[in-house]
Amino acid sequence: MNKLKLNLKRAAIGAGTVGVIVAGAAAFSAFESHIINVTARIENALFVQEDAIDFGTVFPQEYLESTVRVALSDSFIEEGRVDDISYVIKQKPKVKEPCRLVDAGVNTLGGLINVAQAVELCDPHENPTPGDPYATIFPSTHQQGIVAWRYCEENLPVNAPYGLTEEDLNDEYWTYCYLPLANYLSKHEITPDPELGEGDNDVSVDAFHQAYQWVNGDSLPSSLNPDFLATGYLAKSDQDTEDSWTIDLKVPCFIRQCAQEADNEQNGLNDDIPGFFVPLDFRLPTSTEHLVFGTDLWIEVTGVSLAEQATTLTVIKEVINNNGGNAQVGDFILSISGVGSVTSGVAVPLAPGDYTVEEDGLSGYDDSFSGDCDSVGEVTLNVGDNLTCTITNDDLPAILTLTKVVLGGTAGPNDFDPSIDGNVVSSGSSTPVNSNTALVINEISLPNYSFIGFGGDAACSELTFLGDTITLSEGQSVSCTLTNDFNLD
Repeated sequence: MNKLKLNLKRAAIGAGTVGVIVAGAAAFSAFESHIINVTARIENALFVQEDAIDFGTVFPQEYLESTVRVALSDSFIEEGRVDDISYVIKQKPKVKEPCRLVDAGVNTLGGLINVAQAVELCDPHENPTPGDPYATIFPSTHQQGIVAWRYCEENLPVNAPYGLTEEDLNDEYWTYCYLPLANYLSKHEITPDPELGEGDNDVSVDAFHQAYQWVNGDSLPSSLNPDFLATGYLAKSDQDTEDSWTIDLKVPCFIRQCAQEADNEQNGLNDDIPGFFVPLDFRLPTSTEHLVFGTDLWIEVTGVSLAEQATTLTVIKEVINNNGGNAQVGDFILSISGVGSVTSGVAVPLAPGDYTVEEDGLSGYDDSFSGDCDSVGEVTLNVGDNLTCTITNDDLPAILTLTKVVLGGTAGPNDFDPSIDGNVVSSGSSTPVNSNTALVINEISLPNYSFIGFGGDAACSELTFLGDTITLSEGQSVSCTLTNDFNLD
């Protein structure tokens, strides 16, 4: 049987009180003192229905629903300074309590003597218990400890649960984390928003989506797929103070065990055909039958706006290093005309008007503007605007040219197979290479020819013998020569 569970979590906010004392100069006796008392009452901005969703035992191509209520808290509604809230619903891999080893020892003499102390391995997939996402766990890959939810989110095996074999299910990851259920859950906000009539200002997500992603699609760490995050918006000024979300579960079928109706792309929920269409990429391996799946929904506030919205401009820096570059966001100095330097991702309050977003770039990187800025970084702010400009820097490949010089004899330059990192190149041709990478320069030897040495640009001075390495910077262009002399002796 398949037993599927889903829990809900939400972010909480702590509280604090700060006192500031300003006294007289230290060089004199304290003739007077002034105490400024600073206090704040900290409340949650959202009220979230936190009841666990337990779909129980379910079967292939079964459809189930549950509802989650998200509303502005009473404190937020009563506070006149604030107006609206943006929030996101994240689908995080679910943490489980690690199963305990079973002591199979045989006790005798009233339990005083254990004569056969054997230990049986437990099955982490058999009736797991939900764990504390904030607990510290100690898997073999993190012997100093790691927060449980972070471990489960960043170490999900590539493309799980698809393609999992019986052997794969013995991976240590499954000791701490449930099989992922998120791909089969849809989230639809069903409450009409008053300002929009029957419209909706929230973003829903359908079932059969890839909730997680991996580096280059095939490497850890794993992360939440930002393309499939449901988002909500509540605003007192629009009389929109509550959202009701339907959490739907479309139960997939197992590979080679699906009914023929699952192959019909026209098969939806509201027709006369049994079941529904199950895309091939989302069908489960039979190794996962009888196992328990789970996902935690984290509802997190992403923005709170004041009743009188300030006019702001946010500059975001993105760096792409796909050609060996190693620059980070902090290596670029961002600025707004008339303001000065700014920090990536931090909203800057501004007066309405025209502005230009700029940066002190790095050599070896191409830059481009997107978002609310035009192609040269110019943007116009009107009253109440909250605009964002993104500057993307992409590293350029380095260019290395090897030119073969042959003194005497009948051999041609390319007869020596000059090579970069084992890849033969044509003499005199320019080759794009990764920067910040040690590149091996070599060639084959021919009878009656002796290698004299390297020449060319100054960077080639790193090279002395065949098989030596050269390292180039982002976008750097270097030309080196390799000279051989013909000698019958």
